[in-house]
Amino acid sequence: MEEGKIRDMKTVSIEAVVRKLWKGRMFILKWCCIVVACSIAYILCIPRGYKSEVVLLPEDASSGGLSGSLGSLASLAGIKGNMDNKDAISPEFYPKVISSAPFVLDLMDVPVRLEKEKKTVSFYSYIMEYQKSPWWGRIFAWLRPEKKEKEGITSTFALGDSIKVYRLTKKQYGFMKAMQGMITCRVDKKTDLITINVEMQDPLIAAYMADVVRKNLQDYIVEYRTSKARNDMEYMERITEEGEKKYLEAQRKYVDFADSYKELAMARFAQKGNRLETELQMARNVYTQSFQQLQLARAKVQEHTPVFVTVQPAVVPRRPSSPKRMVFVFMMGVLSFLVTSGWILGKDYVKRNDTVVAE
Repeated sequence: MEEGKIRDMKTVSIEAVVRKLWKGRMFILKWCCIVVACSIAYILCIPRGYKSEVVLLPEDASSGGLSGSLGSLASLAGIKGNMDNKDAISPEFYPKVISSAPFVLDLMDVPVRLEKEKKTVSFYSYIMEYQKSPWWGRIFAWLRPEKKEKEGITSTFALGDSIKVYRLTKKQYGFMKAMQGMITCRVDKKTDLITINVEMQDPLIAAYMADVVRKNLQDYIVEYRTSKARNDMEYMERITEEGEKKYLEAQRKYVDFADSYKELAMARFAQKGNRLETELQMARNVYTQSFQQLQLARAKVQEHTPVFVTVQPAVVPRRPSSPKRMVFVFMMGVLSFLVTSGWILGKDYVKRNDTVVAE
């Protein structure tokens, strides 16, 4: 019996809710139409954005194929060395690299082609002068005139030359923050796939800049991964060059002495000849060892140079990616329906409570 009463109460309450909503249908419809119309007017003022995507697969730094062969070559040459690549930058660090100020500011001078205007401008000029903005943004910019600032980037040095600080103008700082929102990078921890997304109002520029960001990221990673090995290689090149010069000089002295005093058998001349021959042999040994180490250093640079496989190259997008106009208008319509329905159902409850409090 009690279950039946509860069921009847629920049925009655649902019917009451439906009746109230139906009674206030004109109120709901009016406000839904107003909100939808305002949403359409708003979303049409937002410029469309086009997103281009690049997917990369980096080489696994821990599985270098040259480590074993380099170790064998070093052991044959009598050289001890650690060929492990433990200081390689991990893929999880790539998003930090792309959002860093030096990386973003390097994109300022990249030339981009404007198809409609039939001219080429810098990427900085395109973002600051040719990007569209909503009409209220232009009004706010007109109401708040900015002082003219120098467009160049100045570098200051504090505590000596070891710390470099960028001093940016307000526009340049705005450019950097805008780029950090337009350029994103994601790394799949399971597969190590790197996904770079660049969103611009021009689809061609979006695809072009996605490829530029890919190339700059690869250059940065290669520079980082091979910096120590290249420094070692450059050092060994200088040592080898000096050793070669000393070896050729010692060889020339020995040959000149042998040609000049080959018919003399005096002990002091024989002693000088032995000394020159010893110096020649030492110079040859030093040059040979330095040349072997130079070959190892070159092989190590090659080993530490990462390889990136482009799984998905940059493609010019055919359709805009944002804003989602239909989704936005639909969600605003649903939201307006829920708010107005809640107002209709809740105003009687509020009036009733006010009456009780007054009594």
